[in-house]
Amino acid sequence: MSCARAFGALVTMRDEPSDAVIPDEFVPTDYHVKNIKRLKSKLASIEKLTPEEVREAAHLEFVDKFHQRDAWRTERMMLLDKYEEMLEKVNAWTPPSNDHYGLKRFMIQQIEESIRHDCWEYDDELVEDPPDVWLSKKKEAIHKSIAYHEKEDREERERVADRNRWVRELRWSLVE
Repeated sequence: MSCARAFGALVTMRDEPSDAVIPDEFVPTDYHVKNIKRLKSKLASIEKLTPEEVREAAHLEFVDKFHQRDAWRTERMMLLDKYEEMLEKVNAWTPPSNDHYGLKRFMIQQIEESIRHDCWEYDDELVEDPPDVWLSKKKEAIHKSIAYHEKEDREERERVADRNRWVRELRWSLVE
């Protein structure tokens, strides 16, 4: 059984102490079930909104997205300033020997690549959805999330059943 920790259903126990008890039965996580319950509650709440509440919620979400994007832009500009300052220093640096020029080229390449990946700007303009469109998108997103968590929960339960079967068969085979 100790060796079994490196295989099959027990592979997740390989780094645990050797005296850690191998459970008789694994239990599925309740993560997905909790999310399904939370999302269904959220969907029920959204479906009860009055037209005025939908309009207000849509507008508040737009304002929040606007502020998030603005904060994101500020962070990116500060990061760009840091990268450009470092790039200036690297460009001004004279390597102490020919063996160090590869390091300088590498640093320049890394900073320029970081600028491309970390400091991009949104191309699209943020547009506020009409309340009915906002509501439809919200419901669709929640339904997709529920479907995702239902699928993941089913798969988790299947994995746990397989793990339990694997351990049970191993134990039975060792009794003989």
